[in-house]
Parts: sequence; structure tokens; C-alpha cells
Amino acid sequence: MGAAARAGVEVMGIEEFDAAFGSVPHAIIGAVAANRFMPARQTMGIDFAIAQRDVDVAAETLRGAGWRMQHELVVRPPLAGVAWQSADDQPVDVTIVPGRWGGALVDSAMANRADGLPMASLPHLVILKMIAGRTTDAGDIARMLGHQDAITIEAVRTVARRVLQEPELADLDQLIELGRLEYGPPPMEGPAGIRDASDSRGRNCGPRAPGGLKR
Repeated sequence: MGAAARAGVEVMGIEEFDAAFGSVPHAIIGAVAANRFMPARQTMGIDFAIAQRDVDVAAETLRGAGWRMQHELVVRPPLAGVAWQSADDQPVDVTIVPGRWGGALVDSAMANRADGLPMASLPHLVILKMIAGRTTDAGDIARMLGHQDAITIEAVRTVARRVLQEPELADLDQLIELGRLEYGPPPMEGPAGIRDASDSRGRNCGPRAPGGLKR
């Protein structure tokens, strides 16, 4: 069973979408990636991220794979993005991530593939969702982080401090605490395999699923 299937999502042709990027570094983001760290929520869509440095070559590569550019995505700066239609007429959103952070995000995903798929790491997913700022994103952050141990939380904070401003870091701390209220005390020991903050992928949550943020 592949990573997407284990995450509880139904995405047709995810391997084909991945292959369409060719040698362009990219990362799977959105619910498909986030579900690895929280109780799965269903999605039929697939979202990718690329670094701003690779925008031109990515566009050329995707067009060569038969994809068609539809329109720009409405996202919060400093992010940008483009809605594409794949060769088999499936909608695919591609978020463009700027600067050194964008390079670190996609390089980390390419170096740590899950079942062959370049899944964005937990710290980078959290930052993307903090910038997006939607209610769904806030809930996802709380669910992804509420059950994590101190080592994983510090790994997330280390990467977040490189990108986010102080008010956003304070908001992140509040979401962590909200998540802990749902899950209870975090485990004492860190997950196996964490090597550094930019490569942390956390661990999948246990059998207790939260009932949803109360607002």
C-alpha cells in the first residue's frame, strides 16, 4: 500500500503527476502530505510545491508532459502559485515557494521520499499552513503537532524561526497547545530517524483522533 493510500486519500494518478515534473525538484504538500501526521481527512486533490528558482524549467517540463496552465492561485505572499490541468484533465495546484526556504523544502522532500513520492516534511508543511492562514490549516497544524514529542516540536520551531515572524511564531505556539489539549501530554521520547531540524518528519499519530478544534 502506497503512502497516499495509507494516508486515507483517494488521488487518481498521483505517481503520474509526480513523474510529470521530471528532474525538477518538487514536493507533495496539502492534505496528501499532512495526513501522514494526523488523523486522515479525505481529499480528491493533489498539491505540489516547487522552488521559485525552478519556475521556468518547471513550466516548460509540465507543458512537455501535456499539462496546461489555467490561472494563478490566490495565495498569501510570499507564496505564489499556478493552477494546472494535467494531460488527463485533472486539476493540480502548484505552489511556488521563494528563496532559500523554497530550495530547502523541495530538496528535503526529494531526498526523503515516502514510497517513492517526495512528501514535504512536517516542519515545512507547518510553515506553509501558517502562511496560508485558513481555518482548515490552523486545525491541521494543531492535529499534526498536538501529539508530537518535544524533539519533533523543537525541530519544527527551528525551521519556523528561519521563515516566520514573531507574531506568527506566537500563533504557532498557541496551535501546538490547542493540539495538546486534544491529544493529552506528548510522549517523552523523540521519534526514530530525526537527524536535523530541516529533515524532521515527525511520526504518525496514535489511534486517538481529535474531535476537531472548537472555535
